[in-house]
Amino acid sequence: DANTTTVNIDSRLNSNVKTLGRLLGDSIQRENPKAFEAVEHLRRLGREWRSEDGNPGAFNEMVDYVKELSNKELLVVARSFANFLALSNSAETHHRVRKL
Repeated sequence: DANTTTVNIDSRLNSNVKTLGRLLGDSIQRENPKAFEAVEHLRRLGREWRSEDGNPGAFNEMVDYVKELSNKELLVVARSFANFLALSNSAETHHRVRKL
């Protein structure tokens, strides 16, 4: 059935992205635990803000949190998010090829 195949392929994409994110997180945590905590804190606030119930204050908490980071910390956090997006895009490209 085509719908079952699509769901299985989409779940594989989701699984791949989670695996790559976990590996990246493990690497960041090993190299810079403080940066890992900052990234995870911002991710938690982002999920709160975007959730169905939506915590509008979470966005302002993210802004306030980022304002307190040093330039060096901001660079590491920004690179962490950029690397995650690059890995996610690679997984999505692989996913599209897999669907063909």
